[in-house]
Amino acid sequence: MDGQLAKYHKHNLGIRKPSHPPYLDISDSLQYILDHVALTFILAENMSRSYTLDWVLIIICCVAN
Repeated sequence: MDGQLAKYHKHNLGIRKPSHPPYLDISDSLQYILDHVALTFILAENMSRSYTLDWVLIIICCVAN
């Protein structure tokens, strides 16, 4: 992975590259804490989506008024 410890690969629809579902590529050096890395990723992703959803709801409320 060229010095990266973990990398998230988004869902690919297969237009330019072969199609694949989203996945997290984790370096072998992190295998001993794999469960912590996966849990941290899941929490961060949920927080990011929640933050984005909050802004969307704020914008919708402002436009509706």
